[in-house]
Amino acid sequence: MIKHVVIAFFTLILMACSQTPESMLKVDGSCEEPRPQICTMEYDPVCGEVNGELKEYGNACSACGDPEINTYQKGACPK
Repeated sequence: MIKHVVIAFFTLILMACSQTPESMLKVDGSCEEPRPQICTMEYDPVCGEVNGELKEYGNACSACGDPEINTYQKGACPK
């Protein structure tokens, strides 16, 4: 019985580790047109996706200033 529980536990751990960063990105905000040209320098990090890779920005305004970003998640990108 214990053997089955241990196998199930490690299988669950391996499945959780196999997620790609894109599947972990929860959308908190979206960018609207027109895109901002000037942003404040406040630090409130957000994480956006560019060409399938996660990229961290100082704030939502800075993220939306990048034309390749459409949505972002509040907080720093997962490592």
